[in-house]
Amino acid sequence: MDGSKRSKDVDERFKDVDNRLKDVDERSKGNLKVLYDRINDHIKDFQGLYVGLATALVSIAVGGLAIQSANIQANAAIQVAEAQAKATLTAERKTILNEYIERVKDVLDDKGSIDVKKELIQAKSFAALRILDGQGKGYVVRFLNEYHLIANQPKISLSGADLTQINLHDAWLPDINLKGAYLSGGILHNTSLKRANLAGTDLKNADLTGANLEGANLKSANLEGANLTGANLKGAKFCNTILQSRNSVCP
Repeated sequence: MDGSKRSKDVDERFKDVDNRLKDVDERSKGNLKVLYDRINDHIKDFQGLYVGLATALVSIAVGGLAIQSANIQANAAIQVAEAQAKATLTAERKTILNEYIERVKDVLDDKGSIDVKKELIQAKSFAALRILDGQGKGYVVRFLNEYHLIANQPKISLSGADLTQINLHDAWLPDINLKGAYLSGGILHNTSLKRANLAGTDLKNADLTGANLEGANLKSANLEGANLTGANLKGAKFCNTILQSRNSVCP
């Protein structure tokens, strides 16, 4: 085979190889394009997912702020309503106290039967005491004591009366008769209760610091949890009295 023929054969082979390489290159490019398109599709999917997630998070945050704002407004409204209710209740109690004082005075000025007067005053007192707060209850007791209705030989009995949380601090109430009344949680510090009849009285958790209980009758009274720091107990009568979960011994 002469040189020109061999050269031609070689050229043909190179052309064939070159064509095959071009074909491989084209197919590679096509595959790369497909892969690139797929990657772009995935990126777009992730971008959509990210946007959706971000939108959801923003919605949650906005919703949370809206809920927080609503809670703040609701709490503010509740506080305003509670303040208004408290003011209304205070005004009503003040009205009840004033009416009670006026009616009791009218009964005392009346020329009717003394027994009927006692019944009326006692009934009105019990009714008022069930509604009034500690300050109002203290005013009622002071008023009754001032008119000599519950001291020495009492004209009315407050046995069983609701005097819980009563405020009688610094009050002058010697010889007062509160036998059998409920004064648990009462404020009685520096109160003069000299010779007071407190037999069977519930004074649980009462503040009796500095109170004068000289000669007071505390038989069967409940003083559990009561604060007696600095109280004058000289000559006070104890018998079956509950003192810090222990009963006193009768003499």
